[in-house]
Amino acid sequence: MQDKPHSRKRKREKEEKKVSEQPKLDDSTTPILFYGRGHLFSNFTPLAFVEDLPSKEKIVWKTREHRYQASKFEFKSPMWERIHKAPTPSTAKRLGRTPGMRNDWNAIRDEVMKETIQLCIKCNPRLKEFLWSTGKRHIAEHTTADLYWGDGGHKGGGQNQLGKILMEIRDSLGSEKT
Repeated sequence: MQDKPHSRKRKREKEEKKVSEQPKLDDSTTPILFYGRGHLFSNFTPLAFVEDLPSKEKIVWKTREHRYQASKFEFKSPMWERIHKAPTPSTAKRLGRTPGMRNDWNAIRDEVMKETIQLCIKCNPRLKEFLWSTGKRHIAEHTTADLYWGDGGHKGGGQNQLGKILMEIRDSLGSEKT
């Protein structure tokens, strides 16, 4: 059953309020563990951003998950368009699992994720400030659901690629702040 438009709007407003209430970080060494919608580091968080293409065209992305999943397919292909227009990041992720993705995907996925986060940071100063405010703290997507992007949760054993990319971008921001 589909949500009614007004209930989706209330849900989105609640998520945006949760995002705006991200805690101020101290200088502790406690790792930052995140998972799921509502945390600024989550690809599902509704932080829209614009991508300027060399053709001067502008693409507005609803979430980082939308851009990442669409990038698995040929630009402007029917599947790319479906993912771009997907109503939720969950739908975008599900569509991104459709057969027919690029042959070189595994070789480029980390770079696509990094570019996606950088584009989002460029359009969302709050995300940039929050990332920079983490100092040298370890950042991890704390989940057992994805052993590549996540850290493996309480079981461990994940590669934490998303956390590593966030920390790499944060370290590059350090030179911009000085």
